[in-house]
This record gives sequence, C-alpha cells and structure tokens, in this order.
Amino acid sequence: MAEGAAIADLSNIDFAEDDMWQAYLTDLGSEDYSDTDKWKLVTAGLKLTKLANGEGWTLIDGSGAAYVLKKNGDNLSVSESTINSISAAAAVGVGLGLKAGVAVSGAGAFSQNVILSKTSTSIRNSVITSGEDVLLSSKSNQTINSVVVAASVAVGGGGKAGVGVAIGASIARNLIGYDWNWSRTPSDVRAYVEDSSINAQGDLIQTAEANQTINSAVIAGSVGIGAGKTGVAVSGSGVFSENWIGVD
Repeated sequence: MAEGAAIADLSNIDFAEDDMWQAYLTDLGSEDYSDTDKWKLVTAGLKLTKLANGEGWTLIDGSGAAYVLKKNGDNLSVSESTINSISAAAAVGVGLGLKAGVAVSGAGAFSQNVILSKTSTSIRNSVITSGEDVLLSSKSNQTINSVVVAASVAVGGGGKAGVGVAIGASIARNLIGYDWNWSRTPSDVRAYVEDSSINAQGDLIQTAEANQTINSAVIAGSVGIGAGKTGVAVSGSGVFSENWIGVD
C-alpha cells in the first residue's frame, strides 16, 4: 500500500517521494478571480466583542455572520450564531421662528427574534449488534445576538418661546422555544431507543445536550432643547427587553 494511503498525519508524508501525491503549480497573478467556480471572495473585516468577563466572545466577519467563542478549561468551543440582529432608529426635529419655535421628534426601534427547533438522535425498529459501545448523542446549540438602538433629538428656538420635545424608545423580544404569541413550543433535544433490541459487548450510552443563549443589548436616548425668553424642553426615553427560553 502506498504511503499516502496508509498515513493520516500529513506532516509525516514525504510529498516528493510519495506516489499518491503530485505537484501542481499555478501563477496566482494570472488567475481570473471573477470565476466563481474556482474562487470565492472572503471579506476579512473582523469584529470581536467580549460577551462577559470569562464567558466568551462574539466574532462577526465581513459578511455579517456571527460566531460565539467560549472557553471551558483547556477547551475552546466555536459555534455559529443562529440569529444576529441589529435594529437602529434615529430622529431629529428642529423648530425655529421669530416669535415661537416648536420641535417634536420621536424615534423607535423594535426587534423580534424567534427560534423553534427539534433535534433527535434515535434507533428505531432495529436490531443492533456491536462489539463495542453503542453511542447516541444529540446536541443543540442556539444563540441569539440582538442589539436595538433608538435616538431622538429635538431643538426648538424662538424670540419669545422655544419648545423641544424628544422621545426615544427601544423594544427587543428574543424567544427560544416560544412562538411570537408566547405559546410554548419548546426546543426538543432527545437521544432515545424505540422498539429495538441491542446486543453490545460494551455499554449503551445516550446523551442529550441543550445549550441556549440570548445576548441582548437595548439602548434608547433622547435630548430636548428649548431656547427663547421662555424655553421648554421635554425628553423621555425607555427600553424594554424580553427574553424567554423553553427547552425539553
């Protein structure tokens, strides 16, 4: 048997002598990179954000895909974010007059993200014979990263009176295992044997693991400015965040 067919560790292969390998040279300067059958554009812009002290990071690449990195002891796990959501709204109002100026401004941002899933690993209607262990493993990782921002500015100015009213509001709803109307549809993670017989020299090992995470940041701001002999400024901002997780 040739060396390349017998060794899985490529670092131990002599590529110059192994008959399973052949050198291939190409001039990258003369390649047609518009040929999408051979080449794909990868945007290198990366943004790394710390989720919480000691808990992990979120990595967003140039295409907008998000990945969650978590360190557990000596192990580093990487999972692709299921939902990556950013909602933003801004408003500016300006009112000017010789006698009176009135400005009213309002901005609102709303984000709703819903994940419904079922993950199952099973042996059904089968006869299993094994000289070793029989392993059934089911794993579900679901993550929502949500950022909602609203900002509002109002400026009113006049010779006698200036009135500025600004309102900003942000709302985020992130649901895993619940539908938009709060009906419970839990994320189902199962590893099971049904109507089957198993004859194994080792053990039957069944594991079902669920890991659901919601990272939500909700920000609202407002500024109201009134200028004149009589100046009135009113500003108000509010945020609301709702995060529900249901798993069986």
